[in-house]
Amino acid sequence: MERPGWTPEERAFARRAVAYLSAQGIRQFIDIGSAISAADDVREVLPPEGRVVYVDATEPLPADAVTVDSDLRKPTDVLVNPAMRATVDFREPVAYLLIGALDAVTDDERPIDIVAGYAAASIPGSYVVISHSSTRTPEQVEELFGDLTIVALGLTGDTSPGDGAAGSDGAEFRPGGIGIGRKD
Repeated sequence: MERPGWTPEERAFARRAVAYLSAQGIRQFIDIGSAISAADDVREVLPPEGRVVYVDATEPLPADAVTVDSDLRKPTDVLVNPAMRATVDFREPVAYLLIGALDAVTDDERPIDIVAGYAAASIPGSYVVISHSSTRTPEQVEELFGDLTIVALGLTGDTSPGDGAAGSDGAEFRPGGIGIGRKD
């Protein structure tokens, strides 16, 4: 599955989302479909006790990064990977970062089921972060959250993704949609 690297706007959104989620007490992040430059962004804003696992990375990552080479479209395969299980404690809340990762997933591949698969494996208090810059409308991106409660940065199609809660660096974000969903 071919995916482009993160845009500067996606990188800014990811940094704000990780900072926001860290402030909510999240310490475990699963960065799905990351690029090395984006991985550096995520690592820079992690809390000191934070951990991140990179799944289906589009570029090589730093040698000390925990990586899972598995197809992001198969949540079960991703989540049972030994490296994932050794790093992430699924008895605690986790945040899934799907920044641009669903852009290359077709409707026939059921992106809503992919998101639901990750969310189902998590305990309440976990989060899913989505940015989507391809052909889906903001309303279609909102549907990807399924039963998750959209919180914090909300969902937008053509405005800045912040209410100030996660910081503001002035970057504009103009994809099909962005959002953070919480499992209640």
